[in-house]
Amino acid sequence: MLTTSGASDIDAAHVLSNGHIILSTEGDETIAGVSFLDGDLIEFDPVGGTATFAFHESLFSGSADIDGVAVLANGNILLSTADAATLGGLTFGGGDIVEYNSQTDVASLFFSESLFTSGVVNVDGVSLLSNSNLVLTTTTNETLGGLTFRDGDLVEYNRTTGAATLYFDEDLFTAGAADVDAVSVR
Repeated sequence: MLTTSGASDIDAAHVLSNGHIILSTEGDETIAGVSFLDGDLIEFDPVGGTATFAFHESLFSGSADIDGVAVLANGNILLSTADAATLGGLTFGGGDIVEYNSQTDVASLFFSESLFTSGVVNVDGVSLLSNSNLVLTTTTNETLGGLTFRDGDLVEYNRTTGAATLYFDEDLFTAGAADVDAVSVR
């Protein structure tokens, strides 16, 4: 069972193949006795009830709030932040998704916010499918790859073709309007 010390929102999550959860919260938090910042990533073991650091906010050149995360098979981390940040020599915006290699401390642009029609976006949930397509969500209604969608939708984006399709429709929620802000598709 995941119990936090406060009322923070989990705003980034990825489920590993071993069942552990990589997560970040909207604010500073404590889980299983481990205190962390909103720019840290924690690996939580739901069976053992333990938590360890998977990524430290101090790797950024300043404070940053991680609001989207996916862990790749090679151990690299895809991440998005709420605002502009600098990591591993790369400065990027809140709508960008970067790939970070912790072994080399190098970050590279994986997905550019310039692909959105509005140009300035906050991606706040990301997952990578086995076919290398991204599943993402944003904090506002946007247009990407010819698809206009809402902040409660999940969008599948093909980085090769540039096409976007609706992966999950916000209308499926009973209330009809919900903000999805973390995604992990296995």
